[in-house]
Amino acid sequence: MVRLLGLSLIVIAPIVLIAAQGASVMGRLAPVSDFPELPTSIAQDVANRGCQIPQVKGVKARHNVIKGAFGKPGQRDWAVLCLQKNTSTILVYWNGSAKNPSQLAPLDETITPSKNGYYRILQVAGEKFIRDHYDASATDLDPLPKTLEHDGIDDGIFEKGSIVHYFYNETWLKLAGSD
Repeated sequence: MVRLLGLSLIVIAPIVLIAAQGASVMGRLAPVSDFPELPTSIAQDVANRGCQIPQVKGVKARHNVIKGAFGKPGQRDWAVLCLQKNTSTILVYWNGSAKNPSQLAPLDETITPSKNGYYRILQVAGEKFIRDHYDASATDLDPLPKTLEHDGIDDGIFEKGSIVHYFYNETWLKLAGSD
């Protein structure tokens, strides 16, 4: 164990656990270096923002960094769940560029003493998933577009429900995800 600026750091490769005195957020956090598939410019932007990438206990594979066509068909976009202090936000990097990422769905990740870790998880949502989970009665969600030409981002709480973020007509729609 190493002491630095009043923090106790416990290093367990490849994950760094941070236990700050009086901190309200604890759990498994992965540095951007754990995701070598990210384009260098995006990885640098994520690191410069001071992002850690939350990892859900019980999910063995690295997660919360995904690639898909989130803006238009055939485009390679990246989405990263960025945790800064007590807030996680989805950063969407368009067409592999680190310039002007979209920031959406900020969530307070303050964890009560009865919880142990992070639960938010991102996945790529294709047309079939989106249509299969569409709920016309969901009054707090946006209507489903007639055509779904690209991927969405399934933003969920592990083993609970989710919302699909779908970019349509220059705005992010919230669509029904899994129950």
